[in-house]
Amino acid sequence: MAIYFEKDLKVDDDGDIVVSSGGDIALADSAESTKHAMKFIVATDFNEVKPQPLMGANLGSLIGRTDITEVVSEIPMMVRQANQQIGLVESSDLAVHAIPLDVNHVYVSVEITGTYLDDDAQPLDAGTIYLEYTFPYTEEKITALS
Repeated sequence: MAIYFEKDLKVDDDGDIVVSSGGDIALADSAESTKHAMKFIVATDFNEVKPQPLMGANLGSLIGRTDITEVVSEIPMMVRQANQQIGLVESSDLAVHAIPLDVNHVYVSVEITGTYLDDDAQPLDAGTIYLEYTFPYTEEKITALS
């Protein structure tokens, strides 16, 4: 399990920058920064980030495919490759699962473990970071599979 201390700008669930009550741009802790970076990776397709045309998992390239078994097996591989390309988290700290819900939708679960540090190099009580999506990508978190 790796130790993570990188911090980034704090953003809300829509990706908008958060401003503190004092009017300054807020910073997210290391766990929240990692969560938002992984959300960006999963939601980004190739050629959406101009300086890095191969940024993202490129899951949009799977939309419209009818071979659901192959799509389900490719999603975890694509997320892992995108993570490896930018080195966000150690591969041993990343678990990606894809489960078909029907012929058009796949449940995607991303789990990130690791130790996250605060500003004083003390461990945060972050636990495992979970992200859940339906594919094709929607920003709505899955609340139930039934």
